[in-house]
Amino acid sequence: MSSVLFVNVNGLRSKMARFLDTIRLLAPIVACVCEVKALANSVLLNSVRSALATYRVTYFPGRARAGGVLILTKLCGEVRLLYSGDGEDTSQVVSAMLRMPDGRMLRVVAVYRNPASKSWNNIWSAIRGCVNPL
Repeated sequence: MSSVLFVNVNGLRSKMARFLDTIRLLAPIVACVCEVKALANSVLLNSVRSALATYRVTYFPGRARAGGVLILTKLCGEVRLLYSGDGEDTSQVVSAMLRMPDGRMLRVVAVYRNPASKSWNNIWSAIRGCVNPL
């Protein structure tokens, strides 16, 4: 059975051990982890890559100690940032397009919306733009 995991962690540092255990236990084909906060150039990001060596780890940093999306994938495919807010809006929309073992394509979209964001129209436009028929 294949599974997809989506979680908002509100900062990953203090939850790292539980996060790694959960990924190992559930073994999702893709995990979308939102609001990881700042991981860029950190030992934690390298720890995730080392501990979960069977996953491709893609990180889209947030700004101002907010946001940040981490995508873990077991299958080949494309992971890309579709939308990133500007100014104080740290909202992000990330898409993962994966080829399943049977040849079908799976698209997963992870959305982190900053509670103070006024950019719903931009977020929905980014989502609609990536969900055209395959």
